[in-house]
Amino acid sequence: TKELEFQLLKCRIDLIVQPLKDIPTTQTKGCNLGTILKMVDPKDALVLISNLPSKSLSGLTKGLLVGKSSLCRVAQLRRRCPQLEFQDILSGLSVFTAS
Repeated sequence: TKELEFQLLKCRIDLIVQPLKDIPTTQTKGCNLGTILKMVDPKDALVLISNLPSKSLSGLTKGLLVGKSSLCRVAQLRRRCPQLEFQDILSGLSVFTAS
């Protein structure tokens, strides 16, 4: 979580999708909890950099980098947002971009 938030605040990624249980109860300055995703098991959350215009998954635009923490989330998001492409940026940390 801290590494993903660091990447978000350094503008290396634009948003994070990760388990709600992994999000700190006190939010990091500059990060906003955008939404709790509607899924079969709603334990995932969307964390956005504060200045991102969209505050929802449906508002994702081309060119945004999205940090993820599991292949399961990639599959879920790929079904909902088929325009996304995936690429690695760091060992142990992956992101996907809208194309």
